[in-house]
Amino acid sequence: MNSPLKVGATGAQVEELEKQLLAIGYFSKKPNGVYDKSLQKAVRDFQSRRGLHIDGICGSQTWTALQEAGWKLGDRAIFLTSPMMRGDDVGLLQKILGQLGFNAGREDNIFGPETEQALYNFQLNNNLHPDKICGAKTVTALSRIGLRAKGENVASVKDRERFRTTSDLRRIFLVEIHTDDAGANSTLKDLATKIQTQMEGFDFTYSSHSDPSVLASQAKDFEADVCLAFKLTATPEFSINYL
Repeated sequence: MNSPLKVGATGAQVEELEKQLLAIGYFSKKPNGVYDKSLQKAVRDFQSRRGLHIDGICGSQTWTALQEAGWKLGDRAIFLTSPMMRGDDVGLLQKILGQLGFNAGREDNIFGPETEQALYNFQLNNNLHPDKICGAKTVTALSRIGLRAKGENVASVKDRERFRTTSDLRRIFLVEIHTDDAGANSTLKDLATKIQTQMEGFDFTYSSHSDPSVLASQAKDFEADVCLAFKLTATPEFSINYL
C-alpha cells in the first residue's frame, strides 16, 4: 500500500480493499473502486472488531489485519518461515492445538517455533507424518479431533498458574487513564481498588498520569513486574504501550 486510503480515494487499491472486506463479510456492495461513506463504515466496523484504532482509514495496520483475516484453516500449507506466517488460520490452529493440550503459545495469529513444536507433537500423537507442516492431512485430523476441543487454551492455563504461584511477579503498577467522563473515572478507581484488595501478597503503586513516557519512568522507578492500565472510551478500541 502506497499511502493510507480514505474517503475520496479511488482506484485499484480501493477496489481491492472492497473485495477484501466483501470476502470476510464486512461489505455488501459491488466493488467500484470508490472510497465512499459505506466503505468507510465497513472499515470502521472491521477496525472495531479487530481491536484497531477506529478512524475509518485503511492504513498499513488495517491493511495487514485484512490480509490476515482473509485466511481460513486449510486455504494454504502453514509452516515456519522468515518472516513468520500470520493469519486467522494460524490463530485457529493455535486455538485447536491448545484446547487439545498441545501448547502452541498464545493465540497471536503468528506461526512461530512454539506453535511449530505443538503441531509436531500433535502429528506424532495422531500417526501423521511429523513434517511440522499443517497441510491437508493434518487439517483433516484437526477438523475431526478438534470437534472434541473445548475449554481454555493450555497456554492460558499455564500462564495463569505461573502468575499465581511464581515468586518473581510481586510488584504491580496500576494506572488510571483519565477520560472526560467523571463517572468513568470513578468506575476505574473502583476497579483498581478491587484488584488490589483481591491480590494479597502483592506490592502495589498507583498512577493517573496519561503520558506513556511518564508512566514508563514511574513503572521503572517502582521496579514493576506487571503494569495494568484502565481506560474507558466511547468506542471498543484498545492501545498497547511497551515499557
